[in-house]
Amino acid sequence: MNPHATPPAERDLPASRFAQMKRIVMDEVTRTHASRRTQRRRTFAILAAGLLLAMTVAAGVYVLRPSDQFAGLGCYSKAARDADVAVVSTDGRDPVAVCAELWASGEVGATTQVPPLTSCVGESGGAIWVLPGGGGVCERLGLERLSSVAVDPDAPSVPELRDALVARFGGSECFDAQHARDIAQA
Repeated sequence: MNPHATPPAERDLPASRFAQMKRIVMDEVTRTHASRRTQRRRTFAILAAGLLLAMTVAAGVYVLRPSDQFAGLGCYSKAARDADVAVVSTDGRDPVAVCAELWASGEVGATTQVPPLTSCVGESGGAIWVLPGGGGVCERLGLERLSSVAVDPDAPSVPELRDALVARFGGSECFDAQHARDIAQA
C-alpha cells in the first residue's frame, strides 16, 4: 500500500475555529429566518393593500353609480325635506304611479285626492323622491328632476331596511310621526 493514500489522522478542531464556524452558521440561519419573516410581512402588506384597493373601488362604484339606477322610492306627503315619507320597494314601475296609488289609498298625505306628483333624484343618487307639486319642486329643494328611470328591483337597501324595521317594530303597531322620529334618533 502506498503511504500517501492513507487518510490523515483526525485532528481536534481548535475552539476558536469552532466558534467561528458556529457564528457563520448561526448568522446564516438568522439571516434566512429574518428574510422569511420579511417576506411574510411583505405578502401581508400587499394583500392588505389589495383588499383596501378593492374596497375603495367598490365604494367608488357604489357612490358614483349612474343616477338612472335606484335602490329606493320615497313618497312624500308634502314638498319639504322634513315631510312624512312612505318608503316602498322599487318594483320597476313608474315611481309617480306607485306613489299615486299610495295617495289614493290614503297612506300618504292628509287626503285621498292625488295631487300632481313630481319625481326627483335624492342627493346620494340612490333613491327617488316623489313629491307633490309642479315641475319646479325638485329645484326648490335642491334636487335633480328625474327624467327617465331604470329602477333596480334587486337593490338590497330598501327591502333590507323594511325587513329590519318590521323585525324591530312589528307589522301591526302603528306609531305617530313624532314617536317614530324619537325612536329613529335614539
